[in-house]
Amino acid sequence: MKTSSIHMNMEKAIEFSQRQMHDIERLAMQLLKGLNSMKNIMEETLSAEAHSSLLSEFTAEELAFVYGQMRAAADNASELEKTTTKWLSIMTKDCNRFCKIMVGDAISLTKPQSGNNKSTASVNGVRKGRKITFADEVGGTLCHVETFERQPSPDSTPEREQSG
Repeated sequence: MKTSSIHMNMEKAIEFSQRQMHDIERLAMQLLKGLNSMKNIMEETLSAEAHSSLLSEFTAEELAFVYGQMRAAADNASELEKTTTKWLSIMTKDCNRFCKIMVGDAISLTKPQSGNNKSTASVNGVRKGRKITFADEVGGTLCHVETFERQPSPDSTPEREQSG
């Protein structure tokens, strides 16, 4: 009965995360669409030299200033599009990983555990034996950790430390 309650809570957490991700995706797509529209309008305005009658009202310095600001805004919109797309991808990957971990935990909680099964044994309440590894897009491991043993340097002998 307790495992079904835990399983139900995990399912609710997964559904909540997926709904959040769907809402964020929808919001990000609206943002990207707006940025793209704004960028296109500015680029069309910058490239349209046909408005020479309107341009004659401004000095060359004023036009250069306005064009510079419009170009900077278009570049900023492009950068925001790239950043939004990148972070949306990261968030989607994180959400999918969270859901996979939660599903794996839910499955392992519903399996009967025997005292002899070392793959599901726990030490101090922490399950051991099951390892989830996610590969990055390039096929490498998600995280690479190296450990180094600390060795005493040749300068730090006990005799020198005492005499110094």
